[in-house]
Amino acid sequence: MDRAPNLNDLTEMEIIQRYRFDMNGILYLEQLIGNGITPKLNRNNAISARQKILITLSNWAYTIK
Repeated sequence: MDRAPNLNDLTEMEIIQRYRFDMNGILYLEQLIGNGITPKLNRNNAISARQKILITLSNWAYTIK
């Protein structure tokens, strides 16, 4: 089960408001650091690299408000 929000269901403005990055920025971050934070095994319902990035960006965006 994918727990990350489907970014295709959000408008570009909603993505920017929620994460302070646009879609291209999020995809760039995933490309840049995704391999380093991808779980090696799918044990215990490990979260994906994208989920980790979105959670981090969301927390930072909330902190900056």
